[in-house]
Amino acid sequence: MNNSSKLEVSGSGAERRSWVLAADSDSDLPRWLIEIDRALAGDCKGYLFSYNEGSPDMNMEVS
Repeated sequence: MNNSSKLEVSGSGAERRSWVLAADSDSDLPRWLIEIDRALAGDCKGYLFSYNEGSPDMNMEVS
């Protein structure tokens, strides 16, 4: 995993919060999952999750 890896979570519509979670190592990945779980538990609908590890983005929309 390279040092430019990040997970970006951004809202749409009336709720426009966003988070960018960066990882220096694979051991940071479980923390990302905790943050995603918190966002979903907080009823954050319409969020877009984007993961970039030096390659094209992988996106997932939560509705």
